[in-house]
Amino acid sequence: MDAVTAALSGLIDYAGLFPPAGLPLDVVADQYGRYRAGRHAWMLGRLVVPADRLADAEAAAHRAGASVDEPWRVSALVGTAEQSGAIAASMIGDHHRPRSVRVEAIEAVAGSADEIARLAQVWPIEFERYVEIPSDPDPAPLMGALSAAGLFAKIRAGGVTPGRFPTTAQMARFLVRARDAGVPMKATAGLHHALRGDYRLTYEPESARATMHGFVNMVLAATLLAAGKIDEQLADACLDDDRTHAFKLSGRAGAWLNAVVTYSELSHARRSLLRSVGSCSFDEPVAEIEALDFGLKGVDGV
Repeated sequence: MDAVTAALSGLIDYAGLFPPAGLPLDVVADQYGRYRAGRHAWMLGRLVVPADRLADAEAAAHRAGASVDEPWRVSALVGTAEQSGAIAASMIGDHHRPRSVRVEAIEAVAGSADEIARLAQVWPIEFERYVEIPSDPDPAPLMGALSAAGLFAKIRAGGVTPGRFPTTAQMARFLVRARDAGVPMKATAGLHHALRGDYRLTYEPESARATMHGFVNMVLAATLLAAGKIDEQLADACLDDDRTHAFKLSGRAGAWLNAVVTYSELSHARRSLLRSVGSCSFDEPVAEIEALDFGLKGVDGV
């Protein structure tokens, strides 16, 4: 394995149903099937679907080529503990039934330690259980509750309005708190660009623009933190860096400026800290990684 594949394999959970893409379910299924069959499939993670649309998603996936022999990997959005309680029984009952989609993870929302404990009771360990918690105020107490319950964390990194984006300092703090608590996490929303920069918030021609976070910034910051090579302040600086030349992924190593990580440290960070990134686009992340010339063409067959 090299640094590019260690950093990016399975990174992008495809959330084409959600803004700013907001595509119809049949289109999302067709797209996901195309991505699975394409030469960049190694970068593709799970298909993100609301739990109340799983039956429709399974039918659409079947039409697009999913099968019991080759089921599509799905992450289901289940809402709060109160909202998800009603659907948990049926999803748990279906978990081991042969299907053309396989729900591997659930994504919930909580704002208190009690809600986190309730989610742990409702959802068994057969699923990877991600819980979206606020990035502000300091998430340390809720991260501790997630750790005690054996749940994973989720941070919302943006949206379709400028006010939905946490600061780089908040993002860095979230990464540090997750690392210190031993809690793997995912990030979602506003992360379909490789590097931090000024981008349109939607795909409308007259869309407002805002500074958006980059998933390469996230991967390198998480890896350097997990390896103990930078502190929270430097993680903030890494997340805030929009200079193409500052980031490297090549051969057996990756780097942000002079801070170097090995491919094995990248692999470790992807397992132990930053599991995935939710994106409404897969084409944009692939195109931007290719433009950065991280050696993607050399691993297209992976």
